[in-house]
Amino acid sequence: MRALILLITGSLLLMVSACSPDEESKGASNGLIKPKATGKIGELVVVMPDSWWNDTAGAAFRTYFGNEYPGLPQRETAFTLVHINPKEYNRLFKTHRNLILVEEDSTGLAYEYDRFAKGQLVMAIEAPSVEAFAALLRKEGQKASEEYRKAEINRLNKVHALVRTTEANDELAKMGLRITVPNDFRLNKAEDGFIWFFRDKREITQGVVIYISDLLPDMGMEEGIIAARDSATLVVEGGVEGAYMAVEKLYAPSFEATEIQGRFAMKTRGLWKMENDFMGGSFVNLTIWDEANQRSVSVDGFVYAPGKDKRNYMMELEAMVQSLQFVNAK
Repeated sequence: MRALILLITGSLLLMVSACSPDEESKGASNGLIKPKATGKIGELVVVMPDSWWNDTAGAAFRTYFGNEYPGLPQRETAFTLVHINPKEYNRLFKTHRNLILVEEDSTGLAYEYDRFAKGQLVMAIEAPSVEAFAALLRKEGQKASEEYRKAEINRLNKVHALVRTTEANDELAKMGLRITVPNDFRLNKAEDGFIWFFRDKREITQGVVIYISDLLPDMGMEEGIIAARDSATLVVEGGVEGAYMAVEKLYAPSFEATEIQGRFAMKTRGLWKMENDFMGGSFVNLTIWDEANQRSVSVDGFVYAPGKDKRNYMMELEAMVQSLQFVNAK
């Protein structure tokens, strides 16, 4: 099955590439340094025949890769899809950070990191018909979409690590924690069991809050997460006196169970508002059950970006939230 081995042999990728197989093999043998991946955050280039894109195959693809990004006040897709006909595929697209190549052939799917550029994820999908392609995505589409989402988060984490702030390192160490936050985030408050970073940039405000609370019960954990967040964000004030941040209850947050360094955790996405004010936005929260120390550890990222798309800002915050690590407390 060609799609399962093409990222080893390069057969399909070379065929739809602007370069000949001889040129590709010559470059590989000479050990040329690969360029850095190109493209914007959340952008996904799809090389697919027009007839497929406008038929069942394209519809199936958009179901998994063009679905709604969760936890935003308005609809934004998980990826910005850029469709390219195979005849138009050239070097300009070859180094894109997120690349998917589709071909009418035997059924299969494979992917490879750093195929043509550093920091790149390339996926090749083969199917003998649009119906077979749709059936393959029903089986593998969710997992494939998640792989690209993780790739974006990992890229952002690497970028943040290069310019990581050292503010509040001592406070974090006392809490037995480490987190990667860029140095253009300023430390707003650091006290016992609570740290707050924020960034103001072109009418966009992003915040990251780390806080400790009592170990949340297993029963009613969703309510406990919201209550702990509302308690912690009382200090996040609005533009008028008496305003404070709280979870917007009119739109139910979503919850997802996960694991952080062997500890049970819940990821929460939802909307926040300023009580007694008109501000609001999106948040992503990661709450971890640290049973060894009889506590819950939460890290929360939120954005205020009125009138603007928020997906990419939330992806940045999610990368920071997921960078939280447990270390030995001093």
